[in-house]
Amino acid sequence: MAKFFRHRRVRQISTLLLLAGALACMFPPDSYSLKWWSGHAEHITVTYLLLGMILLLSNNIRLMFVCLGCSAAISFFLLESSNRKIKDSKPTDMPFIRVAHFNVANSEGEVYDFLETLLSRNADILSIQELTPDWDSILHKTLAKQYPYSISLPDLSNGIALYSRFQPSKTDTFYFNNIPNIAMACQPEGFQNQVWVIGSYIRAPLNGRAFEEMKGHLERISFYANKLTDPVVSIGEFNTVPWSLEMQDFRSATDLCDARRGIKPSQLDGNFPLFKVPIDHILFSKDKFDCPSFETVGNKHSTELGIECVLQVKKHEPTVQNELQKRTQ
Repeated sequence: MAKFFRHRRVRQISTLLLLAGALACMFPPDSYSLKWWSGHAEHITVTYLLLGMILLLSNNIRLMFVCLGCSAAISFFLLESSNRKIKDSKPTDMPFIRVAHFNVANSEGEVYDFLETLLSRNADILSIQELTPDWDSILHKTLAKQYPYSISLPDLSNGIALYSRFQPSKTDTFYFNNIPNIAMACQPEGFQNQVWVIGSYIRAPLNGRAFEEMKGHLERISFYANKLTDPVVSIGEFNTVPWSLEMQDFRSATDLCDARRGIKPSQLDGNFPLFKVPIDHILFSKDKFDCPSFETVGNKHSTELGIECVLQVKKHEPTVQNELQKRTQ
């Protein structure tokens, strides 16, 4: 096998295939298979690294450097696509809200344990997706005391809901291709301004046309969010990874920041869901909030029921002009 890969023509073809795999991982066209490949970029990075070590042991130095170079390139791409600055956020004395997002389809049929997990998180804003009529009835009965305010649109496939501790000043619904998105404006305790929370569910793309629909849906949410003058929190199962071109364009268009730290955060017990890809998101107005905490939530039946973060009002540092004004007063 080692002699086979030392053949010049084989080595050239192998190099081209390895480079093509890395490029397709970082810049995939609108193809389901290649988008799937890009969605597992973190696993592919490790695969390239392990393959490089195997080639080193077999004394294929040139191909080893190609594999290590591809692994480094994808790692750099993921690093640049992740929210590195959020790691610098520290808890302060400013007001905050706790926001959680769950998909009832991840409950593994264990209704009681799923409800117990929901209540134990003690979130201020709760997003629920893939909400069926049966689940809607169960949640309304269970969450009514802890979350007296809600807006829900149950459906057999695209059901969504928002639950809140705070009385909403306004609720709204907007659609993309008959898929509902819900919005709720409320003013948490201690906040000077109201906050708009947008809940969305984007269908999983299974072909090139579906990726165009995903882009259109994200553009519809972007258009709605950009019309709002108050801080925005966008929650949803967008069925695309943080480093995808679609999500990067969405964040750029809305000026929202992804609460997810890095690429794949650990769970509360320190475990890493190795074969899960992050397709659910909580995004927020980065000029209004800091995010000192982000967690993946699971229980004994499922490693990933949902996600949760803390959004804290940004504490603006005093400027030189403000200091001069204070001294002259």
